[in-house]
Amino acid sequence: SAHARGVAVTGILDPSEGSSQSTWALLAQAGIRLVAFPVEPLTIDHVKLLIVDGSRAVLGGINWGRHSVENRDYDVLVTGPAVRNLTRIFEQDLELAGNPTPVASTVADPLIQVLVTRPGDAIRGAAVSAIDSAQRTIDIEMFVLSDRIVIDALLAAARRGVQVRVLLEPTQPQNLAALAELRSAGARAQLFKPARGELLHAKLAIIDAVAVLFGSCNWSRSGFTRNHELDLLIRDATVARVFLDRLQVDWSGSAN
Repeated sequence: SAHARGVAVTGILDPSEGSSQSTWALLAQAGIRLVAFPVEPLTIDHVKLLIVDGSRAVLGGINWGRHSVENRDYDVLVTGPAVRNLTRIFEQDLELAGNPTPVASTVADPLIQVLVTRPGDAIRGAAVSAIDSAQRTIDIEMFVLSDRIVIDALLAAARRGVQVRVLLEPTQPQNLAALAELRSAGARAQLFKPARGELLHAKLAIIDAVAVLFGSCNWSRSGFTRNHELDLLIRDATVARVFLDRLQVDWSGSAN
């Protein structure tokens, strides 16, 4: 519809994602510009990003699949300087895909930090730094938690007295080891209990009820080092409260 009314639409696709091939074919048939991200073996383009008119962006962990909206997950609508930085990521991805594109420099944004992997490895560093800086609380909802470095940081936080609370997706077997370790260190950790078969697909951490790290990146080695991922670090207590309220609903609904 947008393309039909004259809007310039460009899509960056992951060519290894088989379930989306029919959709890409329909879009290409309609004349929409599609570009394949250069994935490699054992890597994926896991970014979920929409930019509209260079002034608004929607991103997070929610896939655009038929049942994705039924899962527990998060997206945000972003305005302000961060949109320029998100547009830069899109331009950079076009360039990486072999489409010569001017890539703008970043702009300062005191509220929202844009974090990306492959290229770059900023997300794990931001996660560990946020955990290490926590003074009171760490609240997490995570689809996959298996990265040794962030698990060790969470264990250290719990042992120094930070109240660590972690809710994990039960269908991912690697979460069970993290669950046991966290509990042994004094953290509160439990598995999500779905009400209607939905998944806990979120990748969310809230630090001291003032900083939020979330997006597409699972806290796994693949997420941090292999895949193309996009997260935001938002420093705003009001925003953190919105996420905490949603997390509390999921936590209470999963209580033993």
